[in-house]
Amino acid sequence: MKAQRGFTFIETLISLAVLSIAVISIVQMFTLSAKQNAVAADLTKLTTFAQDKMEELKSMKYKVLIAAGDVGSVTTPVSGYYDDPEPEYQRLWQIDVGNPTPGMTTVRVKVISSRKLIGTLKECELVITRST
Repeated sequence: MKAQRGFTFIETLISLAVLSIAVISIVQMFTLSAKQNAVAADLTKLTTFAQDKMEELKSMKYKVLIAAGDVGSVTTPVSGYYDDPEPEYQRLWQIDVGNPTPGMTTVRVKVISSRKLIGTLKECELVITRST
């Protein structure tokens, strides 16, 4: 009697099952990685939009910045103190004169993303304090 070469049907099924589990795990890892990359890109945009506006406000002369007094809001849009840098993003800013002390001004910039990725609404807020 000759020894037969090759794999049995059971060995082939077991190896296919192991290979299938490995492939499914790798596909799930790539899917999660793609979602996390999208979230990271969104957070980068939020931060960039906030930094751009903050730099614009920081470059203004102090007297011009505080000329209108306490204006704007980072919770609700106030005319002249918000914009939409891109369709799914809203940028709001607030000038708070005399805060934390007289002669100082707090400037807040908040950017909100309405994109639905992983989790809830994403936002970024920057705060600086300027003096005369």
